[in-house]
Amino acid sequence: MVRAFDFLTPRELSVVDAVCGLFHPVGLVQKVCLLRAGRALGGAALARAARPAMSWPEWLDGAQYRARLLAARGRGACRIAAGTALGGTPFVLVVDAAGTVRSRGCGLYGVLGHGDTQDQPQLKVVEALRGKKVVQVSAGGAHSMALLEGGEVLTFGGGMHGKLGHGDTQSQPLPKVIEALRGEKVLQISAGINHSAVLLEGGEVLTFGGGANGKLGHGDAQDQPLPR
Repeated sequence: MVRAFDFLTPRELSVVDAVCGLFHPVGLVQKVCLLRAGRALGGAALARAARPAMSWPEWLDGAQYRARLLAARGRGACRIAAGTALGGTPFVLVVDAAGTVRSRGCGLYGVLGHGDTQDQPQLKVVEALRGKKVVQVSAGGAHSMALLEGGEVLTFGGGMHGKLGHGDTQSQPLPKVIEALRGEKVLQISAGINHSAVLLEGGEVLTFGGGANGKLGHGDAQDQPLPR
């Protein structure tokens, strides 16, 4: 049964976005705060330290986080994505109204986009995307996707099964444009556990990554390292 959180009253909060990772939901409210429940979001090191799971939402980073996102007048978080790295360790991507991406949590395979595999206990700007207008992010199983205003798609993190769409299985610690999609106008992106999908302006859906159980929709179980 779906149950509303009792303290999320209309007078206090208005939830504008919500996503679910493998073990942790994350919610975005109009006051530009993040709520989380489930597994710890402090990065792999903290999660391994046996922090207890939460069955009730709590503020993520509290007032300091809200102050950072509201540092520029009229700017605040507008899109969020929750993913899972090795062993179910969570990570989160946040996009503000200016198109700036921040990430935190487990840094395995470079899934946070900072050029390394370090965990980030606090939200940190993805410098490789600074100056680019990001309109959507998606976080999957140890990989991330970012959609730019012009329709370009960048991926980063673990490249297993070809799920980054670069024609190989190499991991990418920095956001990298999917060259096979140049010239296409992508409207929406989605990162799964071991595969990815994009929706084109003309209505076509392209998939890539792990093809087990026919999940890419091509009538077989073959992996696809390039969008098809």
